[in-house]
Amino acid sequence: MVVKARRTAVIAPLAAGGIALVALGLYPLVLAAASLFAPRHQRAKTAPATRFALLIPAHDEERVIGQLLRSIAALDYPPALFATHVVADHCRDETAAIARDFGARVHERSDPAAPGKARSLNSLLDQLDAAGNDAVPYDAIVVLDADSTVAPDLLTVLAAAVQGGEAVIQARVDIANPDESWVSGLRAIAYCCVATLRPLGRSTLGLSAGLRGNGMCFAREVAAHYRWEPDALAEDHELHSRLVADGYRVAFAPTARVQTWMPASLVAARSQNERWERGRLDALRRYTPHLLHQGLQQRSWAPIDGALELLIPPFTIAGGGAVGLVALGALLGSLTVIVPAGLALLAQGLYILRGLTLLPARSPRFYLSLLWAPVFIVWKFPVYLGAALRRGSTPWLRTAR
Repeated sequence: MVVKARRTAVIAPLAAGGIALVALGLYPLVLAAASLFAPRHQRAKTAPATRFALLIPAHDEERVIGQLLRSIAALDYPPALFATHVVADHCRDETAAIARDFGARVHERSDPAAPGKARSLNSLLDQLDAAGNDAVPYDAIVVLDADSTVAPDLLTVLAAAVQGGEAVIQARVDIANPDESWVSGLRAIAYCCVATLRPLGRSTLGLSAGLRGNGMCFAREVAAHYRWEPDALAEDHELHSRLVADGYRVAFAPTARVQTWMPASLVAARSQNERWERGRLDALRRYTPHLLHQGLQQRSWAPIDGALELLIPPFTIAGGGAVGLVALGALLGSLTVIVPAGLALLAQGLYILRGLTLLPARSPRFYLSLLWAPVFIVWKFPVYLGAALRRGSTPWLRTAR
């Protein structure tokens, strides 16, 4: 009896963990299934009329900002209808000079007490608002990371959405270097699932597509009312949670393309991963209870979906956890543990398979990166654990490239 009781005491929490993974794994699978029914047609393009302000926060980005500004210069949108603003935040290199050479309007910041991407954007928006409509005429703003490039029709697609009544729009962000290494390959697959698959599914279901921090477009009335949380590590999660709580829906524009780069090594990827996971967990602690309560109180799925997006763990954590539970269940000879963990693993696998069909680039080397998934999972667990345990702010560090 004692042995049986001890075995039950071990199996019960493991089975509960498997059930929790099933619950968290099934929701992304629902979104993946919904993405199959996403509309194939593009929004009808209209005559250029929307005026844009392109905002680029930059911290020591002399190596990459030129390629972004070069792609902006190649936009097939009337130059009179958009202006490029670069915030050179505490730059110690030639970022500001390069931006000026490309004709961008440069705003240099050097406040040691208030560095950071969020503060840079807030400062620039305050300046634009203070200048007034005549000095800075814009109908919408677009936020772009300095290490990106944009497709020639980006503003044409976004203008059609703005003129169609959308207040907040997220462009599709793809990874430019998926075949550079197995690290960038695996992360590109995961990013495609989060930044393309889920938004497609949510758009099909009429839910908010989420914000990615890059390629975000805000109508002027939204940009004038909202500011980024200065100390947020993941300003996109934080702002999206507030927008959803206030009843806004972020539209997804899959044909508005932005490309960005992923670190090609685990060493370079570590700081970026830590910042992303800490930021998401901070937003989870701060907004999930409120969004769940609001959704239940109002009988609205949109806030609940916003909370679930924060609750869903990274694939490496969910998939690795499911594999571990299957192994433990096998050692214990317990189907009570094996079955839910196996279902969670199956859901994760189907979700990833759907994500693979949406990748913008395909090559044998790219797919072979999946063979390194166990190594990446082992690497990611301590990174995630450290992010979960660590609190407080962190300086704005440029991702190593």
